Formats: sequence, C-alpha cells, structure tokens
Amino acid sequence: MKQEPVSIFHFNSTCEMAIANGSPHYTAPTRLRELEKDLSPLMLFFAKQKDIVLTNEPLSKTFLKMLEKAEIYLPSFMCLSDLKELLLNKETINKYIPQPWGKSPVENTFFKNLLPESNSVWFPEMKYLFERKTSLHFLEKFLTSYPNKEYPENIPFLIEKVPLPKINFQEIILKSPLSSSGRGLRTVRNGIPDNDTLRWMNMILKKQGYLTGEQRYKKIADFSFQFYVCGNHSVKYIKNTWFKTNDKGQYKGHILNAQLPEEAIPLKTIIRETGEKLCQSLSLSDYSMQYTGYLSIDAFLYIEDNKIKIHPCVEINPRYNMGILSRYIEKNINPTSKGFFEIYYNSGCSYSTFVHQQEKINPIKISNHLMTKGFLSLTDYKKDCNFGAYIILN
Repeated sequence: MKQEPVSIFHFNSTCEMAIANGSPHYTAPTRLRELEKDLSPLMLFFAKQKDIVLTNEPLSKTFLKMLEKAEIYLPSFMCLSDLKELLLNKETINKYIPQPWGKSPVENTFFKNLLPESNSVWFPEMKYLFERKTSLHFLEKFLTSYPNKEYPENIPFLIEKVPLPKINFQEIILKSPLSSSGRGLRTVRNGIPDNDTLRWMNMILKKQGYLTGEQRYKKIADFSFQFYVCGNHSVKYIKNTWFKTNDKGQYKGHILNAQLPEEAIPLKTIIRETGEKLCQSLSLSDYSMQYTGYLSIDAFLYIEDNKIKIHPCVEINPRYNMGILSRYIEKNINPTSKGFFEIYYNSGCSYSTFVHQQEKINPIKISNHLMTKGFLSLTDYKKDCNFGAYIILN
C-alpha cells in the first residue's frame, strides 16, 4: 500500500522581509521572530492528523486540552530537535513535503537542511511575484481589460527617487516593494513628506530600488479574493473573506462567517464578477506559471463622490494568508454563529492574562461537534507569550 506523504507545516510570516533581504541566512528582527514563535500553532488548521506542525517549543497540555475540548482535530506538533531526530530514524519510510507559510530563500535553506531530497521551495525568479510593482502592473492590465466606473480612476505609481512627483490629491500612501499585513506603509499629506518619512523613503530606495504611491481612499470595508493556483494557467476562485485593519492600515483580524456588509449589497453582483475576472486575469499571468498554492488579492470598498466603489487589487499575496486561514477555522464553527478571528498584541497585558480573563467570562460552547459561542485561544498562552491568536463568537 502506497504511503501518503506527510506535510511539515512551518509558520514563517516574515517571508517577504526575507525575500527583500535576499540572503538565505537572513534573520528577522526580534519582535517579528517572537510573533512567528507565538503564532506557529496556527498552521494546525491546514494540517491533517498525520501531518506535522513545527513549533519553537513544546505546547502546554492545558492548551492542547482546550483544542480537544473544542473538538478540533490535531496533527503532531514537534520542535525542531524532535523533528530532526525523527528524520534521522532509519525506519522512517514516509515522504515529507515542506509546507511553509510563504516561500523565501531562508525557507528554502531551512527545509533543504532538513530534507535534502525535497523539492526547492524558492527560485530567484519568484521574487517579482511578491513585489508591489508586479501587483501594480497586474492592476493596470486588469483595469484595461475590464473597464468599470465602479473601479478607481487613479492607479498606483512608481517612485524611484525623491522628491515626490506632483500629485492631484491631498494624501498618498507610500509602500515599500516587499512587506505584508499593512506594514511598510507611510502616509504623506499635501505631497510633502516629513523628515522621518524622508529618511524611511531614502532607506527603502537604497535597499529595494523603488516605492509605490497611491491615493488615500475613504475606505469603508476591507476584503480579499481567495484563489488556489494549480499551475499551468489553471486557477480556482474560492471565496471572499472580510477583514479589519487599524487606522494605520495594519491587519487586525478576520470576520468569521461574514455576510456581505449592508453598504456593499448594491455591489454584490459586481464583487462576484470582479472575483471571476481576477481569476481569469491570474490564469493568464505569470502567477499561474511560476507559482502553485493559495493566493489572495487584497481589495476594499471606498466612498468617492457619494458613491461606493471597489478597489479590486491593492496587493497580491502568493502564499498562505490570514483570509484562507479564517476559511479553515470556519469549518469548526456552526455556520449560523458570527464572530472574529483576531491577532493579539498588548504590551500592557500578557496574552496569558488576557486568555484567562476571557475563558472565565466567555467559555467556548460546542453543539453537534461545532463551536457556537464563546472564546477560544488558537495559540498557546504561556506566561512569556506577548502575541496570540483567538476566536470570539457571539
């Protein structure tokens, strides 16, 4: 009987930073490595029971019991040392498949050291698929192929030197070529960057060669189109997911079992058709030839001239993403229950303290093997955890 391959899941959310750096030995800043460590159990939702999820340290029995109580089927969790010992076992006959959150030179080196016979998870020519310049060119071509008065008139532009070009709108958002979750952004008002922003711009231009600029819109809702790229010009459109950002544009969390926001109902058909057209555009692009796996296109609704419009492509993420993760989490939730999946960080209160408070006042409820109401931590909540992820259902 043929042995089914075992996937090894690894949460490396700093993959874009590693791509920007280029070195196979790049090390992310301490705070972001801490985030990767604390959120590493989230990969469990993509894994089957036979698979392995890598964690930096053993998970607490209390946390694992809470997941089991919520009737979430668990894979094997392993520290790197335990995994290396497993792979050295001569009796091991399984084939192991790398499954990183995102591909990068660092991740390729990491898995090649673990699994020398595995396929590469990175090729240098993949870098441009992650860059905002590529998303910009994709958007230009999309708007030319599918003109629509509900889409933006002003498209993003490249910035390759300072000072900024003259613009016709009061505020612009500057973006570094490679970043994620709303990071690598700066706002400029009246076309005049402050000294701190100028220093940041010059640093990015020196390291990465360019920035992109875009009109700041009056956003009313963030969402993403979710796809699976099969390769060889084949792309599947999955669904839309709706998420929240803070006033700086940084990711906060996803709405679970989300319905179309009331203000978006008049655009229901256009949103669906936009997803189908983006899918067609992806199938004709390099994304469908150079990459396989989950891919999301971030978008938003905004108000302009008292009308609600759609920005169909803010950026393209050829990797696992929080939107597709929220879809997998929803498989464990009653379809009639609404709530949020959120990332936690509060320098004034540890994640452990927050979890214990929430578990007391809002314990998780299960009915017919699905969660219906309450709070559940999706990551371990040891005393030294500053980051965490959880769901809260109402």
